Amino acid sequence: MSPESIPTPTEAIRRINLAMAQAMLFRATSIRVRAEGGTRALVRLAKLRGLICTVSTEAGQTAPCLELSGPYALFRRTLLYGRALATIVPPLVTCARFSLNATLRRSRSSARLRLDER
Repeated sequence: MSPESIPTPTEAIRRINLAMAQAMLFRATSIRVRAEGGTRALVRLAKLRGLICTVSTEAGQTAPCLELSGPYALFRRTLLYGRALATIVPPLVTCARFSLNATLRRSRSSARLRLDER
């Protein structure tokens, strides 16, 4: 069975990058998102998905900061929560500017993930 339309190389790269970013967030212990424009939609999505989310604006900053707890910060590690957390990535593209910083748990260590509009 073949797909109805074959994606362009640029579209294929975008889809792969999105899938990789979402897969990494499955192991997140904490996520911090700073977004300009479209922040309300991100908060609404977080609430709709049942994510643990706090919003604050730091002194000297104009863009609000969303802090999301990842699935590994909870008592039970659930794939369902990881999937819900990964849904926060696609709407970021609609923001004028954004940065996402996540702390990821690896087998015996931690790693950092940083995404932005570039």
